Amino acid sequence: MGKQVTYTTVDFDYGSMVWFRDDIRVLDKDKDPFPSKIIVRDKVTTVIWKNGDKTTVRCMDGQTYSEYDAIVQAYFKYKMGSTKKRARWMKAAMNKIQYHGEQAH
Repeated sequence: MGKQVTYTTVDFDYGSMVWFRDDIRVLDKDKDPFPSKIIVRDKVTTVIWKNGDKTTVRCMDGQTYSEYDAIVQAYFKYKMGSTKKRARWMKAAMNKIQYHGEQAH
């Protein structure tokens, strides 16, 4: 027998409406990519965008899988493109963090 595989497919047909927890936001369909389908298999998530493009992200070993995090990562990967460009953007963003109060760093 092979390994048990978890497979989930989510179809989106909400037009330009997106649910973010208890809040609803309206996206500009011409500027913001929106998924037509999200496929989850084990800890690999593939987002198929309305324009037919695909983005695949993987949960690294030792990390806890989260659908929310996977979709955010897929969106970021789709918008930013190359790994090098994403790394430069993230490094620049991380340099903007300011800690206030008694936070361990």
